[in-house]
Amino acid sequence: MKPRRCLHWFGMLAGWCALAVSLGTGCGRLQVKGTVERTLQIDGMGGDNIKSLSYTPTSWQQSVKVLVRTDGPPVDVYLVLERDQAALETQLGNQQAVTVQTLAKAEKVTEKEIEATVPAGNGFAVVLVNNGTKNASVAVKIATEKK
Repeated sequence: MKPRRCLHWFGMLAGWCALAVSLGTGCGRLQVKGTVERTLQIDGMGGDNIKSLSYTPTSWQQSVKVLVRTDGPPVDVYLVLERDQAALETQLGNQQAVTVQTLAKAEKVTEKEIEATVPAGNGFAVVLVNNGTKNASVAVKIATEKK
C-alpha cells in the first residue's frame, strides 16, 4: 500500500512542477521550436483590431519566417523585437506613423511571407493590425531556425 501512496504523491509533485514551469515562462509569451501555427480573429476598426504573439528569447541567433493568410480584409503584419512591441502597439492604437524599428513588415496583405534574423538573447513579437471595418480571420505560421 505504501508504494502506491508514494507514487501518487510523486505524480502530484511532478504535475505541480510542470505547472510552475509553464507559468514561469511569462504571460502570453510562447516559445517557438520549429513551426507554430495559430488562427486569430481580429476585429475591424473600432474594436480589438490589434493582435500580437510574443516569443521568448533564445541564446542563439535565429531566422524567423512569418506567413500570414486572411480570408477577409487585408491586414498589416509587423515583426519586431519583443522590447519594441509595446511602443509599436501604442503607435498603431493611436493611429500614428510607425517610428519603431521593425525587423520586417508588410502592409495591406491577404497573403504574405516576411522574414528576418532575430539576434541572440532577444525575444520577438508578431503584431497584426486590421485597419478595415470587417472582422478578419488570420492564419499565422511562424517558423524559426537556429543560425
